[in-house]
Amino acid sequence: MTGSEAVYPKTDSVTDHECDLYQSEIGSDLVQSHGVLFILSYPDLIIQQVSANLSDHFNLLPEDVLGQSLSNLLEPDSIALIQQILPTNQPTQLPYLRSHTPQRDWAGNFHYNEQSVLLELEPLRITYNATVPFDQ
Repeated sequence: MTGSEAVYPKTDSVTDHECDLYQSEIGSDLVQSHGVLFILSYPDLIIQQVSANLSDHFNLLPEDVLGQSLSNLLEPDSIALIQQILPTNQPTQLPYLRSHTPQRDWAGNFHYNEQSVLLELEPLRITYNATVPFDQ
């Protein structure tokens, strides 16, 4: 599945800036089935686009979250951590974020520039010695 097929809404309104963010940070194959991809406005973290597989993980349709704050999906401590990390302007991986509904733990990968944040969430699985991303 390529990014153009997997991101909702399918629109030409994505800015050149966001396209550059996709291509430079991730490449053309954006969405893995076990995770969710978000494009957020910065600094307010409003969901501008989301992968079509959102409902596989959050029991919500993509159109239900567009224009909403990421804080409607993630716990306050997770949002505070994101807001603390983003101004560093570095690609970042956060090993532990928690969603409200369903209550689930995620690893978050962020790719950031002055206007947009690309956030990849991958569900965590618990092992005896550590918490690791699902795909490892």
